[in-house]
Amino acid sequence: MEKYTYKGLVTQDDFNVRFGFCQSRIAIGYTQEEASFLMGKHSYFYGEYEEMRDGTKLTESEKTLLCSVFKTQLSSPINFERDEFGYDYKRIIKGEREEKQGAYHYTLHHPWLIRIEKGDKVIKENFPITYRELPFRLETQQEQEALALFDEAVNWLLRISFFQHPQSPLQIYERIRLTHHSPILRPRYLKEVLYRLMAEKCLQIKTINGNIHYTTSI
Repeated sequence: MEKYTYKGLVTQDDFNVRFGFCQSRIAIGYTQEEASFLMGKHSYFYGEYEEMRDGTKLTESEKTLLCSVFKTQLSSPINFERDEFGYDYKRIIKGEREEKQGAYHYTLHHPWLIRIEKGDKVIKENFPITYRELPFRLETQQEQEALALFDEAVNWLLRISFFQHPQSPLQIYERIRLTHHSPILRPRYLKEVLYRLMAEKCLQIKTINGNIHYTTSI
């Protein structure tokens, strides 16, 4: 499969935080679009951030929200040698993603030295950062089961007036996960159920502080 490439202009600290969120996303098993949905953002919001698109960045409140989505703490996982040009100097980062043998393989090319401790010595080298992501796939029958479970759960929340007050996607997802623990209950299927209920005029969207919420009230 042809390589997907992307690039961005970021500082060393900013890159490290973005990479930390990327690793947290992969660890919890969400796609970029699922992360965007749980944040209450448009479908490409998180992907544009992770891929450093067009100067995208997060506010402090959005970083806190993303930590809640990924069940993690803010981190800078790479032990970089400090950029010789200073904290605020932006550098070009080039990324590649290639699908092979059932996994996404990533390579990030950057200009900085990475500190590696080997015994009493510290080695400083520049080398590409590589990692992989295993796509989450369900069979058609499992997808239908997930949609049915979410449909039942969301309709129960409607009956108990859970949506009388605006609820964020993360609040809805975590409320359902309190009583349903199946690994097939992915955020993407909750999104599909919520959008269908909006089409049926059972729910509507309300934006609060720039984030999408779902409610039955005007």
